[in-house]
Amino acid sequence: MENPTRPTILVVDDEIGALTLIGIMLERGGYQVVKAKDADMALKILDKITPCLISTDIMMPGMDGFELCKIIRQRPATQNTPILILSARSDADSVKHGFEVGANNYLPAPILHHDLVKVIGSMLAEHGIVQDVPLSEQEMLYIGLSQWNFRPLKVILPALADKPETEWAAIMFDRIQNGDPKESGRAVIAAARWRESPFKARPGQEQGWKDICSRFSGDMASAEQAAYRFAPLTMVLMRPAEQITDGLVALAEHADADYRCFVLRALLADHVPAVIELAVKALKDKATQVQITAVDVLAAMGSVEHTPLLVESLQSEASGLQKAAAHALASIGGDTALDALTEALLGERKYTPQIVAEVLTQIPKPALTGALLRAVDQHHDNHYLLAQIARALGKLQGEPVRAALQRLANHPENYVKYAAQSALKSFGEQNGN
Repeated sequence: MENPTRPTILVVDDEIGALTLIGIMLERGGYQVVKAKDADMALKILDKITPCLISTDIMMPGMDGFELCKIIRQRPATQNTPILILSARSDADSVKHGFEVGANNYLPAPILHHDLVKVIGSMLAEHGIVQDVPLSEQEMLYIGLSQWNFRPLKVILPALADKPETEWAAIMFDRIQNGDPKESGRAVIAAARWRESPFKARPGQEQGWKDICSRFSGDMASAEQAAYRFAPLTMVLMRPAEQITDGLVALAEHADADYRCFVLRALLADHVPAVIELAVKALKDKATQVQITAVDVLAAMGSVEHTPLLVESLQSEASGLQKAAAHALASIGGDTALDALTEALLGERKYTPQIVAEVLTQIPKPALTGALLRAVDQHHDNHYLLAQIARALGKLQGEPVRAALQRLANHPENYVKYAAQSALKSFGEQNGN
């Protein structure tokens, strides 16, 4: 993002870290920065532009900073350009030689931000160049996002800390909508990292931000790409609260499965009635992850009338969807749900009985006590399933339950025996024994 009204400074340093840091300092100070990683690159740049000031290191491979200063002074276009030597080499002889080859100032490195900006401002003023054009909010945002490193936005962009919240939102919204893919992705990240954002007041919005953040990886390039995918969702989440629901419903038909899951979870967080209708449609989705999310939504909303659809999901070939459906049916309850769980528990499908038994360890259902006791005999050869049944029985009451657990506690398979012994202890604590 170029701004011809801002003084241009050429920074020359072979250490990328130092080059980047100095660039950040000067950009935050309101200057436009051009960078060169060695003297040869600096001279090529000077063939094309004449900066307002040149900052250079001394110790560089090939041509050093002293030689670079000599050549700069020999060129008509730059013979009067202010030169600042910024180097860790600060002995008296080096400083003296620096001034002899044409430097206007010589500072030891490292240097504090405000000291560097102050010195450069004074040097430019001495040459009749005054920096009095403040950075625009968009320029500050671009600069800050280009240096993003997982820190909160207000740490990256302190110059914007006193701006009203609505201005922050407008700036980020503009970059998300109008920036190139990289800039848009960075703006999405900034919006999600904006902890003080007033747009996260509602549960649905907060859930949406969490979902977006969960997709970021540890490196910048991957995070940018992931964030760019969720630019439309981010723009919806940044709307005024009363417009969020309509925006999310509109995104529910998005081709990306992640979007459909994220939208369903966000709408569920706000308990929006429309989420039930969307969840019912999502049960027919091609993506298993969307179907699982839809089942979770129906369970959380207590949608008893849709129990038959959950029963169909329990019969799925996908184990993840079976588990979600079993959990939903146990949570909702009702005769239809309990009958379906009983049939699944006593059935011969490979994994379904284990899934149901595991769910019943989490959600005890006294009405299924008889089914669990029958399952002990029916699945006597499935040791893993017997252990799960023992854990589920340990959450229930009654002498038949105690008798079944005592029998399993003497099982020849240690895995079953230890599970039953632990369940007996739990059973005794629940029943005051």
